[in-house]
Amino acid sequence: MFSLKSSFLKNVLTLFTGSILSQVITLAISPILTRQYSPNDFGEYAFYLSIITILSVVATGRYELAIMIADGNEKADATTYLCLIISLLAGGFVLITAIILKSFGFFIKYNHLLFYAAFHIMLIGFYNTFYHRLNRYGRFNMISMVVIVQSSVVAIYQIAFGFINPGSIHLIVGNILGIFTSVLTILFLDRGIGNIFKYRGMILEMSRRYINFPKFDLWAGLFNIGFQQLPVILITTLFGTTNGGYFSLTQRVLQAPVSLIGGSILGAFRQKAVEDFRNYGQCSRLFLKVMYFMFFLAILPTLLVLFYGKSIFEYLFGSQWGTAGLFSQIMILAFLARFVASPLTYLFYIAERQDWNLIGQVLFIIVTFLGFFIGYKFDSVVLGLVIYTAGNCVLYTLYLYISYLFSKGLYVYKR
Repeated sequence: MFSLKSSFLKNVLTLFTGSILSQVITLAISPILTRQYSPNDFGEYAFYLSIITILSVVATGRYELAIMIADGNEKADATTYLCLIISLLAGGFVLITAIILKSFGFFIKYNHLLFYAAFHIMLIGFYNTFYHRLNRYGRFNMISMVVIVQSSVVAIYQIAFGFINPGSIHLIVGNILGIFTSVLTILFLDRGIGNIFKYRGMILEMSRRYINFPKFDLWAGLFNIGFQQLPVILITTLFGTTNGGYFSLTQRVLQAPVSLIGGSILGAFRQKAVEDFRNYGQCSRLFLKVMYFMFFLAILPTLLVLFYGKSIFEYLFGSQWGTAGLFSQIMILAFLARFVASPLTYLFYIAERQDWNLIGQVLFIIVTFLGFFIGYKFDSVVLGLVIYTAGNCVLYTLYLYISYLFSKGLYVYKR
């Protein structure tokens, strides 16, 4: 059923190998961490990561997405340089904010986290920039190695301090250390990274050429990440940190295949899709083959979680995590839709329809708020999750349909 050029499959396999080892490490340590750290620790950790993930969207102004579609390597490298400068400024802004708040005695309880956040946001900006640069030049072996290194460092630190002094702060520091190590690894392996400084005179030109990314996709990205992280924030705020911890573990487990397989397919898909658009002006055959492949790959695991999620979670993570298993049974259909759509919606960027994407992400945010506030009104986190899941399924289906239209060359922005 799934027959594509050997280079595409080779790239998918390379990325998949790195991703699967990375996710195996992450999932393998989960039963250990859930016995070392409490649901409350996971709730606080998830809350911090949710805020960081949302803020990190502005770390590059979304210009890193332009690296893949830039006309010519010189423009791609100039855009890379631009992203690094914006990342430095974003981290510096958060650091200055932390210093000001501390000097005035505001945000005392969590002020120290802002200092972590400043470094964290800058590193995420660097990592995302370097990742897209490696993707553009087809350095998939390097990408695989980096994600394995990152997961390994996080795992070692979090488990070690789980024995010594378990607490949410060590979950946070482990995550930061993993990204820091990844960035150092890329700098060590990518000998050509120094070339970007040759094109610093072009950064203003690139900032104007791809202005639609910060103009539209920055907001779409904020809404996208906000929609993904907002449930943790809302559940923690409305239903307590323990429920936030349950949701965090559920999201961690169900998101794994989206990151593992979806991320691997995306890395190869966007390169092949860009190539097909340049040569033929469309990529509809590639789109359909990837969509069918993703769906049939996911349907059996989806059914297993749908019917046995609670029992699976209790067996793997301990009886105290049964509620997380119940959450997984409710949410699995939304993750199925996200899994299938995750690589294919990159067509919004190829088509340069960031304005359409912005509208879609606003709808995701509305559905998320609506679901959990209705749940709060009826004092039922389960009801909130049901509405949230139903809305996600509808919107992801709509995204797939629009992406298919783009794949046929329809409604593409004409430069």
